[in-house]
Amino acid sequence: MKILSIDTSFSAVSVALTENSEVLANFFINAGLRHSITLMPMIDQLFKCSNERIEDIDLFAVSTGPGSFTGIRIGICTVQGMSLALDKPCVGISSLHSLAVSAMLSTKDIFGVIICAMDAKCQRVYSAVFENSKTGLTRKTNDCALTINELVEFIDTHEGKIFLIGDAAELCLSKIHNKNVALLNTSLNWRNFAIGIAKISENMFLEGKSMNINKIRPSYVCVPKVQRNKNIVKDV
Repeated sequence: MKILSIDTSFSAVSVALTENSEVLANFFINAGLRHSITLMPMIDQLFKCSNERIEDIDLFAVSTGPGSFTGIRIGICTVQGMSLALDKPCVGISSLHSLAVSAMLSTKDIFGVIICAMDAKCQRVYSAVFENSKTGLTRKTNDCALTINELVEFIDTHEGKIFLIGDAAELCLSKIHNKNVALLNTSLNWRNFAIGIAKISENMFLEGKSMNINKIRPSYVCVPKVQRNKNIVKDV
């Protein structure tokens, strides 16, 4: 089973081509929010370098957020277009879930609570809590948007070992008093969400879960800035 997975939810863009859980090709660019320029050339080069054909893809997978509102839309529209043109199934995956899975794939023997913390700007973070055990990774909370102080308060009142991961992890770490917190540093691997997306989507496919182009929707978690501004004007 061949999967093309894409992540455009944050500043870095990653694409991966996998077959039966094995990574055939994997590209990663951290050039800022230039996804409309970088994504399609990356996909084109991915197939050229791997000597694979897009027509042979069995499943398309993409991150649905939370993250950059524009980036999320670019990724979803790209996958929906390819899925529709080739009449192949596609699926949307939480970017925070893929972050946790990517970390587990690159860091062995990490057991305990894993808290994803991605920078949402304005002293806020996108966050989700997972737990990794010998039976696998399980989700403990939904994706949410919190202030840094709210996340720190949650962490400080939690008992047991906690692993903190994401580009907002260090922002939180300096304020945390809980001594059982460790920064899960997997270098640049944790930014390569596409591999985590591929793993999750393959499991979903094998479990027989529905893969429908019309079911992929952006998960912004918090209201886009432009809509917040409209609400402010309306309230005034």
